Amino acid sequence: SKILDDVLNFLYQIGHDMGLATYGEKEVRRALEAGAVETLLLSEALDKVRVRVECTACDYTKEETLRERTVLSFEQDIAGQACPKCNAPSLQVAEVKDVIEDFAELAEQVGTDVEIISVETEEGQMLQKSFGGMAAVLRFKPSG
Repeated sequence: SKILDDVLNFLYQIGHDMGLATYGEKEVRRALEAGAVETLLLSEALDKVRVRVECTACDYTKEETLRERTVLSFEQDIAGQACPKCNAPSLQVAEVKDVIEDFAELAEQVGTDVEIISVETEEGQMLQKSFGGMAAVLRFKPSG
């Protein structure tokens, strides 16, 4: 299947260290934003969300990735915290988005194929366990 081929291609690239594969959230996000990703491989078991925090008093905003089950306590912790920019006690969670959805949207903007990999398969298990459930085969090596 195409999915299996894509996973095997990723593993081949990683194994031969040709610089045309990457994994891990930061690296994959950076490659996506650079338009460098040909195929994005995401484990359906990813339990992570992208949270956007905003200050209601100024234009401060930051994004963080959390495990889904920690979102509630994160929201409670951040509510009313002092903004690092303007010091007003007005931080709040503005948006919570599933990481798969977040990545799929980024991928769509740059014409990247997205494969959601089932953990029922051996490759899916490996993607989730060894590579954190996020991997990419690249079109070119991103600079920097």
